Amino acid sequence: MLDSKRKRSIIKDTSGNALMMMAAAVLPLTAMIGGGLDMGIAYTARAKLQNACDAGVLAGRQAMQGNIWSTDAQAEAQKFFDFNYPAGLHGATNLAFAVRQNPTDGAELLATASAEIPTVIMRVFQIDSLDIAVDCNAKKETGHNDIMVVLDVTGSMLNAPSVDSAGTSKIGRLRVGTLGLYRGLDDSDDETITRFGILPYSHTVNVGGLLESDWVLDNQVYENRLVFVNGVFQPGRTGCGGLGPNCEVRRSDLVVPATKSGFATNRSFARNLPDLLASVNGYTGSVMRSVLPSSGSTTNALSRFQNGGFACIEERPSVGSSGETYDSISNDDIDTVPTNGGEPELQFGRYDPSWINSPYSVLDCPNSATMMQEYASLGAFQSQIATSTARVGGSTFHDIGMLWAVRLMSRTGMFADQNPETIDGAPVTQHIVYMTDGILFPNPDVYSAYGTANVKRRVEGSGSHYDRHLSRFEDACNLARARGITVWVIALDVTATDDIRPCASSDTHFLTSDGTDLEEVFETIGRRIGKLRLTK
Repeated sequence: MLDSKRKRSIIKDTSGNALMMMAAAVLPLTAMIGGGLDMGIAYTARAKLQNACDAGVLAGRQAMQGNIWSTDAQAEAQKFFDFNYPAGLHGATNLAFAVRQNPTDGAELLATASAEIPTVIMRVFQIDSLDIAVDCNAKKETGHNDIMVVLDVTGSMLNAPSVDSAGTSKIGRLRVGTLGLYRGLDDSDDETITRFGILPYSHTVNVGGLLESDWVLDNQVYENRLVFVNGVFQPGRTGCGGLGPNCEVRRSDLVVPATKSGFATNRSFARNLPDLLASVNGYTGSVMRSVLPSSGSTTNALSRFQNGGFACIEERPSVGSSGETYDSISNDDIDTVPTNGGEPELQFGRYDPSWINSPYSVLDCPNSATMMQEYASLGAFQSQIATSTARVGGSTFHDIGMLWAVRLMSRTGMFADQNPETIDGAPVTQHIVYMTDGILFPNPDVYSAYGTANVKRRVEGSGSHYDRHLSRFEDACNLARARGITVWVIALDVTATDDIRPCASSDTHFLTSDGTDLEEVFETIGRRIGKLRLTK
């Protein structure tokens, strides 16, 4: 039996207490640390699940045609969710993603996602998993779209694409393919207004019907290159190749007054035909008559301009330049408006191969461009595309196509009143969809919007003739993007794309097509243009 002294000694002895206290704290500490570790994994998993939910619901909304919720759109939503949260990530089980259309607002999708995340430490305490869940919604943003569709209608578009050389021509595929753009932007079930402008281009553009009379030259100078052998005029020849040593090329600039009464409403160029018979630079009217279209009929030539919509233009000189030269493209070149007929340096010329000794026909003038307008149906849009692309031919001058696309969309230039920043208080976004089947080819023998380079070099700058036109194309692209216009570029059946790829607003705005998938490519652009936003 312990005496009292021994008892007091034992009571006062504290050795070993720390071990006992630590043993008592092990379970709470394990729960605290383990819980923090498991909760950290769960929080990471939840953030990833939220991102996947957002991606899925946005992809589903973008895949919808108008406000039609389909199994294809649902599959697209699931695909993007699965890509962003793969099965087995974080050891998740019972992974679920559900998306549906808002029953009270067809423009909105509602989605939820959930999973169970296994624990590592907490299972010691019989907690085997943690439940996580998120929700997300996406809706088409209220806003409107103006889209300028710029279409290459040069001669190569008459060929079939290389992937199917015996099949439908590229121009035929284009007329069907562009319908995908309309489908992708179908906004019939919401308040969005989408307007389309259409601009076909080759080595010139047909915009004469959109210009005021005072914006067009009264007296047009046509550069002529007439070929003579032993003093005898050679119709249809532009050079002396194969004609022998007695061949000579003579310059003969012809000044042709314009009869512009009713020009803006008739959308046609008219000419003062009596001047055709006058002596010009020593060559008689009969000589000049011989270089008209093959019919030789001045009446037929005039009729074709008045009734056929042949209102292509010769480009005006660069604003501020001396003479008739074309330098880099500036904002002044886009926006400066001729205020009256007394500023010929700011006016545009009348493109007319029938006044010059050119191997190219007036038929190489594309069909008329159209300003922004709504199309009530797919059929109406299809009809206009067919009309706009009815004439195919000529050489590939990307710079004239892009220059006029920016001019027609400018909110501070000649057509400012037709390009509002808002409609009914909602913003209008601007897009250029530029489609071509070839690399830049500014043929110097072609009578283009810049004249004929091999007759009189007008386009100035450093490098080759190609380099100078490429520089102007780059200028126009840069100005479009600087004005907030989103530029989409489609390369059709062409692998050399170094000249056109940089024009697109980004790599995601540059698309390619071999011809067989052209409609899908256009539809992809339409869906991407339809602006979406997360609502939760």
